[in-house]
Amino acid sequence: DLISRDDNLIPAPAAPQSDADNIMHLISRLASDPSIDIDRVERFMQMHAKAKAAEAETAYNEAMSAAQAEMGPVATDG
Repeated sequence: DLISRDDNLIPAPAAPQSDADNIMHLISRLASDPSIDIDRVERFMQMHAKAKAAEAETAYNEAMSAAQAEMGPVATDG
């Protein structure tokens, strides 16, 4: 799909896949609107950072859980 911007055709952005992607898509739309207050864009940037951190934490926890499932218990000396 192509969209028109300033009489130029550019590829349409891919559909957002995660909360962080949705927020970034919104930020890019807001940033292109000169009537939007920069403080509002900044608040959305903070929301994006929090969403990315939450996604990273979830990925870490899932990976750690999978790794621990593959490991045997640690034997104690004695």
